[in-house]
Amino acid sequence: MFTVYVAVASDLEQAIVAEIKGRPDLVLLGTAHDAFTAIRACRQAHPGVLILDDALLANASADALASLANAPYPIILLAGADGPAVAKRALTIGAQDLVDRAEWRQELLPSLERVARPLAGDKREGRVISVFSSKGGVGKTMLSANLAVSLADKVHDPVVIVDLDLTFGDIAALFGATPKTTIRDLMTAPLTLQAVMGALTEVLPQVFVLAAPRTPEEVEDIRAEALVPVFQWLRQAFHYVIVDLSPGYDQINVTTLDLSDVVLVITTPDVVTLRAVSQSLRLFRQGFHYDEQKVRLVLNRSGSRTGITVQDVAATLKQPVLYELPTEGNLPARAANQGVPLLRLEPESSLAVAIGDLASRLIQEESGRRPKRRGPRAWFESFTRRHR
Repeated sequence: MFTVYVAVASDLEQAIVAEIKGRPDLVLLGTAHDAFTAIRACRQAHPGVLILDDALLANASADALASLANAPYPIILLAGADGPAVAKRALTIGAQDLVDRAEWRQELLPSLERVARPLAGDKREGRVISVFSSKGGVGKTMLSANLAVSLADKVHDPVVIVDLDLTFGDIAALFGATPKTTIRDLMTAPLTLQAVMGALTEVLPQVFVLAAPRTPEEVEDIRAEALVPVFQWLRQAFHYVIVDLSPGYDQINVTTLDLSDVVLVITTPDVVTLRAVSQSLRLFRQGFHYDEQKVRLVLNRSGSRTGITVQDVAATLKQPVLYELPTEGNLPARAANQGVPLLRLEPESSLAVAIGDLASRLIQEESGRRPKRRGPRAWFESFTRRHR
C-alpha cells in the first residue's frame, strides 16, 4: 500500500484523484495546485510518493526547487513536453520518474508501482557509477567491463553496463558478444520494464550489457531526456549500474553525469592526459558543483616509466588519487582480442586484483545500507504477471 500526495494543475486534478481513490492499494493524502503548498503539506504528511505537474515548476522559486531536491519521498514528474529542459528540471528536483502528461492514464500506475515507497518500508535503488575520461585510450572501457564483473562476483547480484560511448562503444566486444538489441531500440518504443529488459544482453552470469548503437547514424536517435527513465528502470532492477561514457560534454554525458552517484575519472601518468583531466575536474568542481565524494580519481597504468609519480598526479590535478591500477603490459589488449574480461583471463594478475580492491571499496561504502535485491529476471516476471 502506498500513500500519495498530488500536486497538479486543475485540469488534471479530478481525473487523477478519481483514479487514485479507485485503487484499494493507494491512499490519497491531499492535493495542491502549486509547488509551495505541496512542499509544505508533504513536510507533515510524509507521503510514499509526490505526483508533481511540471507545469507548476515554471514559477517555482529556487528555494522550492531545493526543497524538492532534498525531499525524503520519491517524486513522479508529469511532463507536458519532451526536451532537455524537462529532463533538467527532473534532475534538479531528483524526480524518480517522468510520466507523459498526455499518456498519464497508461503510464502513471506503472510508475507508482516502480517508485512509490510502500508503507511497509523503504525500497532501495541501485547505484549508478559512471566511468569517464576527457581523453581516449586511457583504459576507460577496460575498467567499466571488469569493474562490473568484479562487483557481480562479490555481491552475487546482477550488474548492468550501459555503453554510452555511443559512436565507438565496444563493451560487448570485450565479452565476445554480438548484441541483437541496443540502446537505440529503447528510443523507438514505449519505455516499459519489458522493453528495457528486452534490450539487454547477458554477457556473463549476473552481468548484462545495454549496448551502444550499431552504426554512427543511429546515434542521432539517442535523446538525453529519454535516458532518465531508462536509468530509473535499471536502478530498480540492478544492484549496480556501470556506465561507460564517451569523452566530452554533450547533453547525454552531462545528463548521465548529473544522475550518477559516483563518477570515476580515469587518468594516466602522462602530460597530455593530465592536462585534459585537469580541465575536466575543474569543470566538475566549479561548473557542475559536484560534491568531492562524487568524483573519484583513478590512476591507470600506475608504475609506468614516464617520470610522473602518483604524488605528481595528485599535485597537478589538485585532487587525491583514490584508486591505482598498475600497468600490466599487453594483458588488457590480449583480453580484448580474445573477447574475455581480464578478470577471467588472468584473475591473479596485479591489475585484476587492483580492480577487485576498487570494487570492494565501493561495496564497503554501502555496507549495511541495502537489503538483498531481487535479480532482473524475478523483477521482470513480477511486473509482467501484474500486467497480463
